[in-house]
Amino acid sequence: MIHLGHRVRHFHRRAGGFWEAWRQALMQMWAPILASMLIVTSGFALFLLSNFPPTQRLGGLVCIGAAITDLVVLVMLPAMITVGRREGASD
Repeated sequence: MIHLGHRVRHFHRRAGGFWEAWRQALMQMWAPILASMLIVTSGFALFLLSNFPPTQRLGGLVCIGAAITDLVVLVMLPAMITVGRREGASD
């Protein structure tokens, strides 16, 4: 999320339009964000193979949490900021 925000600020200075900056940043960052989610979830998915139930639950919760976090960062965050930006001040 930090890198996505940095890219948005970078493109906002260059592109001018607020939504255009988000679009360019998302086009550039969606693959690295999803790749890191895949790496984290595959690592914690190994906990699902454990015979110890608390470890299994931890692995499942971290996998679900990582997937939800990525959905929020890639879909909900740009939507919420764009709606908030329309209601507030202009560029």
